Amino acid sequence: MPGQIVNPDPTNQFHLSEGQLRFRKFGQSVALLIVTAMLLTIPFAWRLYVLNVAVPASLKSAGEVEIGDMHADVSISSILPEPHQPGNAFVNYVQALNEYNARRRLYRNLPKIQRVTDEPIAGPRELFLFAEATAIKNFEPIAKENDSVPPIITVDGKSWRYDYQDDPYGTRPEIAPMRLLTQAILNEGKKSELQNDRLRAEKIYRSVLRMGNNWRSQPLSMMDLQLGLEIETRACHYLEMLFAPTDQQRTQLLTYSKSLNRLNVRIGRKYRQLDTLAAAKFILEHDNSRLWRTEALSSLYAGLFYHRVSWPERAMVNDVLKAVKRENRFADAVTIDFLQRMKPIEFHNPGTEQTAKNQRKGAGS
Repeated sequence: MPGQIVNPDPTNQFHLSEGQLRFRKFGQSVALLIVTAMLLTIPFAWRLYVLNVAVPASLKSAGEVEIGDMHADVSISSILPEPHQPGNAFVNYVQALNEYNARRRLYRNLPKIQRVTDEPIAGPRELFLFAEATAIKNFEPIAKENDSVPPIITVDGKSWRYDYQDDPYGTRPEIAPMRLLTQAILNEGKKSELQNDRLRAEKIYRSVLRMGNNWRSQPLSMMDLQLGLEIETRACHYLEMLFAPTDQQRTQLLTYSKSLNRLNVRIGRKYRQLDTLAAAKFILEHDNSRLWRTEALSSLYAGLFYHRVSWPERAMVNDVLKAVKRENRFADAVTIDFLQRMKPIEFHNPGTEQTAKNQRKGAGS
């Protein structure tokens, strides 16, 4: 009919020429290539972002990381004279600890009715060894060929070689006995103080203060560092109470005690920074302290097993660990080998399997 629109043949409605079909296939291929390139590029770009943006930002948010061994900002020489005698003070401390442990084992086997106190008092031999160590210049916790006594600590009849702790989750058998021994020696000083023998009390307090400073200055594990700082702080407090408030020596002791408190804050801050993988990576790469590198390795491995890391962070940690092994630093390699032998459950509940085996092995050496 005139004016009526007639529909074209439906079979020819979408008919394309051969050239149009080739163009369409070409466009589809290009689109597929673009999508594939994007899928391949996104993980790479994400890793670049994490390594070059997120990790530096995380390190910055953790705050300034203190590198190297950590010391008080006030020297111990401000309250104690410099020692000049030859020898190794550590040998004295090991002898004192072993002799105290031997007496302690016998004492604890006595019936409770025969015990005057829960733990034995410090004997003259322990007091002498501590006093003698105060004047010895060197403190070397690692065995030397010319040492008269090897650094073997005996606890409950079992021998334990005092050395670096490659197991960040292991215990140190000397910690509790040394804490008891130093407190027993401080108690002897307090007894002399109450008997108005202030010179003897001061000498005893200073011997414990020197021991704590030595132990803290060259720790072989984080627990040794904490123990030394604890003993040093306690002995400093005993000395403070010995002197009158107007005494210049007490003022100097208070100044040193405050520096120990600041050191404790710095150590705690650095230890908390290890929870940030970027900070742990920084410490592992730049810190010359074996103790802190061991803690950094533990933090990195724990991060992997607690599943709190993204894929790029996991790749970063693995790259760092591989780089450490390539550098062939023996101490770090030993720690890595130990951590690699641990089962995942060990990182959730430290001290269950591998740690206990390590302790039994050390106790039998």
